[in-house]
Amino acid sequence: MTETTTKISDYKDYDYKTDYWVNEDRNYENTVEQNTVERLVKSCKNRDTITDIGCGFGRLFPSYQPHTNTQILIDYTQHLLDQAKKELQNTQNTQFIQGNMYDLPLDDNSVDIALSIRTLHHLQTPNVFFNELHRILKPGGTAILEIPNKRNILTILRYLLGRSKFNPFSKEPYAHSDTFINFHPQSIISALNDAGFTLKKNRNTNFFRHPLFKKIIPNIVLVPLDRLFQITLSNLNLSPSILISVQSLKEKE
Repeated sequence: MTETTTKISDYKDYDYKTDYWVNEDRNYENTVEQNTVERLVKSCKNRDTITDIGCGFGRLFPSYQPHTNTQILIDYTQHLLDQAKKELQNTQNTQFIQGNMYDLPLDDNSVDIALSIRTLHHLQTPNVFFNELHRILKPGGTAILEIPNKRNILTILRYLLGRSKFNPFSKEPYAHSDTFINFHPQSIISALNDAGFTLKKNRNTNFFRHPLFKKIIPNIVLVPLDRLFQITLSNLNLSPSILISVQSLKEKE
């Protein structure tokens, strides 16, 4: 395991579920992410054990629990783990562990799938996390991650129109703060390659998360439309959120 002095995002004084998901009407984002995660999990060859790193209140649990035998939910914030324990159903084969992403409390070669969604934007040194993922995954295991995309269509338009000075095409991360960072997709893929992973699937999503779209178009239309855009536009990497599936290349010892 690896020690680090970088800052860790702590939600201990924040009601993540109510303030971020419920009050801000993010049902569209939640639905498309659950659907996409479920498809990516189901596409994995081996899925006996999954760990959800940065699980929060267990939002994505219903998308992977029916397709795996053992679930390990990890979060840095204890009250979120307690909330997940209280709210989730069918958790007889589920563990809840407090820990941070830079020093995962799991054994080497212990899980088939490592899931981490809406977490990379909190990481100043994602390469440390990627090395930890490689360590805990079994040979040939799969990591499913979300890239907060700095070069999405809106940031590109703002830059080209002179409304923003930061260059969305550069490979450097764009830091809103120490623990809120967006990345160029290729920089994340390159870092994952360096850690011993190869890209298997790329799914652009959250195309319509702008409040205007959600205000004028019902969710029953937005969700299948997002799915259509995933199928047709994912190779462009223009959405604000990109879900990827990468496979560990390490050989069995």
